Amino acid sequence: MTALSINLLFTVSITSSLIQASLSERFQVIPTKSPVTAILGSSVELNCHLFPEMNAEKMEIRWLRNSFRPYVHLYLNGEDNYREQMEEFRGRTEFLKQNINRGIGALTIHKVQLSDQGLYTCYFESESNHNQAQVELKVAAMGLHPFIWVEDYQNGKITLNCESSGWYPKPTAMWQDESGTRLESTEKINVTGETGLFHVTSAISIETQDKISCYVRNDLLEDGKESSIKFAESFYWRVDRSGISRFVLMASCLAVALITIGVTPQVVRMFRIRTLQNDMGKLSDKVDKVWIRAQDVWNRLENKLDRLN
Repeated sequence: MTALSINLLFTVSITSSLIQASLSERFQVIPTKSPVTAILGSSVELNCHLFPEMNAEKMEIRWLRNSFRPYVHLYLNGEDNYREQMEEFRGRTEFLKQNINRGIGALTIHKVQLSDQGLYTCYFESESNHNQAQVELKVAAMGLHPFIWVEDYQNGKITLNCESSGWYPKPTAMWQDESGTRLESTEKINVTGETGLFHVTSAISIETQDKISCYVRNDLLEDGKESSIKFAESFYWRVDRSGISRFVLMASCLAVALITIGVTPQVVRMFRIRTLQNDMGKLSDKVDKVWIRAQDVWNRLENKLDRLN
C-alpha cells in the first residue's frame, strides 16, 4: 500500500469518526411544560430536557430572555456563572443540577415579579452541536376578598358597591342572587399605581331581599373570591322611602344585616358607612324613629357579641 493510500485512509477514518461523534451528539431541546403559571412573589421552576436523553454535565446551558447576553442564568464548565447575568435576576435564580446527567436543565426563579412574565429560551451547547427551545412564563396574583358597601338608597332600590384590589391579570367581577343567577351590573377596572396590579369596582341596584354575592375571578388561575350580603325583610318595610338620611339608612342597614347573617370578621369588613353631614340637620320625625330602631338593633348586636365571647 502506497504512502498516499495510507494518508487517504487515515483522513477518511478521522473524518468518519468526527461525523459519527457529531451524529451521536445530535439532540433536540424539549420544553417540559409551557406555558408555566407562577403566583406573584412565589418561586417557579422552568424546565427543559434533551431528546434523546444524554448527559449534559459538560455542556453549556443558558437561560435567556431577549439576547444571548446578558443572560438570565448560565451553567458553564460544571458551575454557575453570574458575570453577565441580567441585573433584574441577580440573587433570584437557581440552576438545578441533580438531573443534569439525564439532560434536564431546570431553572428556579425566586420572588417572581410581574416583569418576569414572557418567553424564555433554554439553550444547550455541546462541543459539536447546539439547540434551543422556548418556555413561556405567565404571572398571576389573587386579590383581596371583595369588600361590599352600601352607596345609596333611592326609589326603592339599594345601590351596592363591590371593590377588590391586588389582581393580575385583569379580573372579572359579577353579582349573583341566592339561586346563582347572574345580575346586571356596571364594572370599572384600573391599574393601581406602580404595582401594575388591578383594582376592580362593580355596582348594582337591587330591590330583592335575597342574598346577594359579589364574585371576583382570576381567569388565568380559574379561581376567585366571593363576599355576600343578605338584608332582613324588616329593613325594607320599616324604612320610609322618602327623605331619609343616608347616614341613618346605612347605620340601620349595617346593624340589621349583621343580625341577619351572623357576625364574622369578613362581614364586618363588607360594610363602609358613608355619611353626609348636611343631612343630619334635616332629620324628620320618621327619621328619628328609624334612628331609634337602629340604636335598638345595635344594642341587640352588642348583647349577641357578649354571648359569643
